[in-house]
Amino acid sequence: AGRPTDALSHFTEALQIQPKFSEARLKRAVALAVAGNSDHAKVELEFLIADEPDYADAHYQLGRVYTRLGDRAKASAHLQRFQRLRRP
Repeated sequence: AGRPTDALSHFTEALQIQPKFSEARLKRAVALAVAGNSDHAKVELEFLIADEPDYADAHYQLGRVYTRLGDRAKASAHLQRFQRLRRP
């Protein structure tokens, strides 16, 4: 809700309790990106995708991060992967 720093502390706390909580990992990475730390968000999303290669939303968010970082090829690859995973 426009307070990424507050969100980061909550997601970090949740991950201390349950380190593999995928949704918290995803949302923490999004909060990092919103807070201006796209490089750290990229690393966290890459680890999440390594653990869960078919997690569509992680590919979508990583595509957005790569867009912010100016890597259009990687952004496109992850956004295409997101679309393939979301097809019925």
